[in-house]
Amino acid sequence: MKKRMLALLTAMVMAFASVGIATTFVSQASDTTTTQTPKKCKKCKKVIKKAKKCKKSGSTSAKCKKLKKKARKCKKTLRSQKCKKPSPQPSPKPSGSGGTGGQEVKGEIQQPAPYVDPNDPKVTCYSGKHRREAVLTDGANQGVDGWHFEVDPKTLGTQFLLTADSGEGAPDLDITFYNEFGTPEQLADPNYAPTSQGYDTRAAGGETGTVPQGMKLAIVCMLDGANASFTYRAGGQAPAPRPSGA
Repeated sequence: MKKRMLALLTAMVMAFASVGIATTFVSQASDTTTTQTPKKCKKCKKVIKKAKKCKKSGSTSAKCKKLKKKARKCKKTLRSQKCKKPSPQPSPKPSGSGGTGGQEVKGEIQQPAPYVDPNDPKVTCYSGKHRREAVLTDGANQGVDGWHFEVDPKTLGTQFLLTADSGEGAPDLDITFYNEFGTPEQLADPNYAPTSQGYDTRAAGGETGTVPQGMKLAIVCMLDGANASFTYRAGGQAPAPRPSGA
C-alpha cells in the first residue's frame, strides 16, 4: 500500500514539473516574438560593450565566445524600430523671436498704470512701476500692469511697430526701452535710474519708431483700457503704417 502511494505521489510531482517546464517554454517563446523593450535595448548595449572588450583583449575564452554570439543578436535588436531613438522635434522659437530675421512679441496687459506728476499736467504711463516689480518679483508681475521682454540685438536701429490688437475700452499703449532694469540693491538707491527711451503718443492704439541703439530690454505699458492684447514687431520687414488714431 505504501509503495502504491509513493508511486502515485511521484507521478503527480513529475506531471506538475512537466507543466512548469512547458509553461517556461511558452513564456520564452512569447518573449522572442514581442517587440524589444527599452530595458532589453540597454542590456544589449552592455553586452556589445563587453564583447568589444573581449575582442580588444584578444581573449578566446568560452565566456568571450558566448558574448560575441550574444552581441551579434543584440546588434539586430538595436537596429529594430523599438530601440531606435525618435527623431528630435524642432524646438519652439523662444518667446519674442521671429523667423524672418526680425522680432515679434505678443502679450496681454490686464490693467493700466498711469503716472500722475503734481508738477506736470501731462499724465504718462508708469513703466517704471512695472520695471521695479519685475526686478523684485523675478518677473512674476508679467502681464499685470505691463509686459517686459528682451530686445533682439539684431533689431537695434530698425523700425518697430506696436499695435493694440484688442481690449476693453480704447487701449492706449506705450513702450519704453532700457539698457537694464537694475538690481534690488540699485533700486534701493534713490539716485539710480537706468538709461531709457520711451514712446508715449497720447492716443488710442500703439506706437511706432526706431529701436534705440544700446537697449537690451523693453516694457509695453498701458495708460488707458483694460485686458489689452498687443503685438510688437521690429526688423525683418518694414512695419505697417501707424494704426488709425494711434
